Amino acid sequence: MLELPGVDKSAIDVKATDRSLVISAERRSGRESLAAEGVSEGQTLPETKPDPAPLLSEFRYGTWSRSFRFPVAIERDQLEATYRDGLLTVTAPKANKVSTVTVKVAG
Repeated sequence: MLELPGVDKSAIDVKATDRSLVISAERRSGRESLAAEGVSEGQTLPETKPDPAPLLSEFRYGTWSRSFRFPVAIERDQLEATYRDGLLTVTAPKANKVSTVTVKVAG
């Protein structure tokens, strides 16, 4: 479970390999979010009031990434991620099958 307050769900990326999980996200400031939507500074959307700029913000803005390595393989096809109320929950079940290959020795 990761706390991601103020992060838009579309800005979260979850990737997995056999034994690792990489989560990356981007938190945009209010002005950056509007710019990404094509609204220039000073311009307001119809029927909305412009939000005043905060005097102090405790949030850090920008991109970040975290990676986790598991001691055993995970089942990538059953990987689930949900984001609600600023909390990202990722469920990564262990793989039940062990892939062992037997090789005949020639000679």
